[in-house]
Amino acid sequence: MSSSLDGGVSTAAAMGVGGMLVGQVPGDPAAVRAVAEDWKTTARGLWDAADLVDYARGATPSFQGAAADAFRRGARELTRTLEQDAERLEAGAVPLEAYAQVLDSAIAAADELREFAGRTVLAALGTPAAGIVAAAVVPAVAQAWAGILAEVNLAAIRSAAALSLGLGAGVPVKGAGPLAQGGKGKTDDDDDKTKDKAKLTYAEIERIKQQLDGGEEWDDVSQGELGDCYLMATLQAYSWTDEGKQVLRENVRWDESKQAFIVALYDDGEKVEVEVTDVYTYGNGNTDLIAVYERAYGKHFGDEAVRDGGHPDDVISAISGNDSETVRTIGWTWNLFPQQQHGYTNEEWNAIEEAVEDEKPVIATTGGGNFDDGDQVTALADTNDDGVIRSEDEDEGVTVGEGKRAWRPDVVPGAEPDEEGQYRIVGGDYDGQGERSAHAYTVVAIDDETVTLYNPWGTNHTVEDYSAPPGDLRDGYIRISRADYEKYFDVTTIEKDEDEED
Repeated sequence: MSSSLDGGVSTAAAMGVGGMLVGQVPGDPAAVRAVAEDWKTTARGLWDAADLVDYARGATPSFQGAAADAFRRGARELTRTLEQDAERLEAGAVPLEAYAQVLDSAIAAADELREFAGRTVLAALGTPAAGIVAAAVVPAVAQAWAGILAEVNLAAIRSAAALSLGLGAGVPVKGAGPLAQGGKGKTDDDDDKTKDKAKLTYAEIERIKQQLDGGEEWDDVSQGELGDCYLMATLQAYSWTDEGKQVLRENVRWDESKQAFIVALYDDGEKVEVEVTDVYTYGNGNTDLIAVYERAYGKHFGDEAVRDGGHPDDVISAISGNDSETVRTIGWTWNLFPQQQHGYTNEEWNAIEEAVEDEKPVIATTGGGNFDDGDQVTALADTNDDGVIRSEDEDEGVTVGEGKRAWRPDVVPGAEPDEEGQYRIVGGDYDGQGERSAHAYTVVAIDDETVTLYNPWGTNHTVEDYSAPPGDLRDGYIRISRADYEKYFDVTTIEKDEDEED
């Protein structure tokens, strides 16, 4: 850029003076491109590795037996993981390269503006008339510089949003049972656990009829090997309260002529009826009303709905026809890329507390939780199996599981405190395969300092260097601090009452 006011000023001098008005563009396009190229190179390596693993799986036709089956299942899972990671890295490289282009343009524009501003100011030092022009030019230069910075900041935000989506933000809650931890994603035909069904026996039918009539309760959910933790945690949320149990009972009836349970579900607000005569072999651990609901959900919405994961709000809508309120730990710090704060506001905490107090279904998920420093928490469980989780500092604790039905008449619930231990929260790279997982829990209680949850696996794993007391019956209930809750559980889903819906 040249000006009639430059008076023979050197470029170096002009740039030096102009630097007082126009600073440096934040960001290094070369460094950003280097990261993008590294990601693409790594992705190519992952694609090659996936091909090798797939070749190894098919290269052992004579390998038979349980060990062979385990090897092939492991190889399939590894192939999928490698392919998914490669796709995410390739997707992430695109917004990085776009951001680098914006930085290039911004740096070039800033250099021109800086030189023009410097020449204008230096020329004004020796020519009074030029000073008048400079006085008018300087505000325009400042405005142009602000525009360049705004464009760079907007590009950074857009790139961050694209990276968040490309690298798996908002992961649908999958999570499988204890024998197959983590989300499964797509499955090969011979690894599809939803293909196996078990016809209901006469004894099972009679027991479920009694559960519908209120003459018999059903146990806590026990997720099997299907990827439907979001469904099971929501069914547990309904089972946790008397009102929720009544909703489940009222939506199911036995049809003698069809010899089937008829389950009423809602699909986009429209009531549909699903006939159930069998249950998933690898589904809920107990053949009860929960297993009937699990089968009905998969039968109507497709086996993939109980295999590949989903969202609790969809289940709430299907069971009750009601909408949901979703509370998220959204809060950002703005550096080069925005980062989540992982915290609920007071208003959001109040919404969760009120929902639990009003005995509404409340489900928490870990898809976007902060697992950067691992998944370990210091927590309480019902280690003495008296149906109450209580610390030494409390007079009363939280009644959980079988304690609600006083299953042990020889034990006074809550008379003895439970042992504090080190447990794991399911999420992040839980299975150590480099794949981020998401899991759903039921929120059963909350107080000023803690949140009590139920893991639909029916157990909570301890860390390697901690063992629960001998004889402890794992029941899936865990009581963690509020700080850990908002750190790991980024989404809390709450059912709305009909009169709350818009």
